Amino acid sequence: MIDRSGRQEEELNRVTARIARSIITFCKGLRGTKRFHAEDLRTFVGEEARVAPGSADRVLRGMRQKGLLDYEVVNRAQSLYRLKSIGKKKAVP
Repeated sequence: MIDRSGRQEEELNRVTARIARSIITFCKGLRGTKRFHAEDLRTFVGEEARVAPGSADRVLRGMRQKGLLDYEVVNRAQSLYRLKSIGKKKAVP
């Protein structure tokens, strides 16, 4: 039997996985310089995964910490990022 906190954790994991899939889809769709604004990512993930806007930021940071993707901050004031890789040590062309 799963208690309430177990169900909440399952739901959180399910939603996080859905957001992560949307982030990967967004990143794979980047062209050229691989640059993106945080707002573009939030909008895409919000429409794709139907989640709160700040969720994409949190999951993106977590994916970076786990080595699932890598990015750099190009311009913090403009919330501009550049995707460096998707997957562990796999460069994006």
